[in-house]
Amino acid sequence: MIRILLSIVLLAVIAVGAIWHYSRSLPEWYQPEINHHEIDAEKLGEQISQQGVGQFLGSKFAGVMNGNLQLSEAEFNVLLRASLQADPDGRRLLSVSDALKVEIRQDELELGIVLDLDKVSRLDARSRRAVERVSEALPFLDSKVFLAVAGQPVARNDEIAFTDDFTVTIGMLPVSSDLLSQLGVPVHKASRASLPLQYLRVKSIQLEQDRINLGVLPKF
Repeated sequence: MIRILLSIVLLAVIAVGAIWHYSRSLPEWYQPEINHHEIDAEKLGEQISQQGVGQFLGSKFAGVMNGNLQLSEAEFNVLLRASLQADPDGRRLLSVSDALKVEIRQDELELGIVLDLDKVSRLDARSRRAVERVSEALPFLDSKVFLAVAGQPVARNDEIAFTDDFTVTIGMLPVSSDLLSQLGVPVHKASRASLPLQYLRVKSIQLEQDRINLGVLPKF
């Protein structure tokens, strides 16, 4: 996932001359002076943070056993963060990001991440070279870059994925999947990426404003 995001940044900044200006923009909800991961953890609410994700899902046991899990935007962010923490790739993603937030709209899901390129460069030699290429192509790029993937979510292999017509936002500049393909970004790899949810097999997804309805089966 990290390498796909870096490929998107690199190829887009090379191909679009003015992108450096837009790529410096960060979302309104991001405040660099605070630790978003700590704040987000506090926002889980006392009940959820004390119970843990297992008991949190247990409180929705009837719905899960009936194959339907309804979550608010805040609850979904809780579950996704816990799921990322439980997954090796998810932990790597969290370790190189300053903030992560999912926004649920009527017709799309947006996963937004504030990446810290300095942290990415310390992951391994390949990541360091990728960041160096980005820095060479765009020397004025800040170390923190906002990336968002938005599109219609679908259930794929019991996880949450996006349809092929997703949009990637770099800073405040949206780039369609068609344009990314023309730029040489391996969109087919990005479209195959998916997000597992801890303890759940996802079978269907329906969106409402600020809410998500999941058709699920329990995973033990």
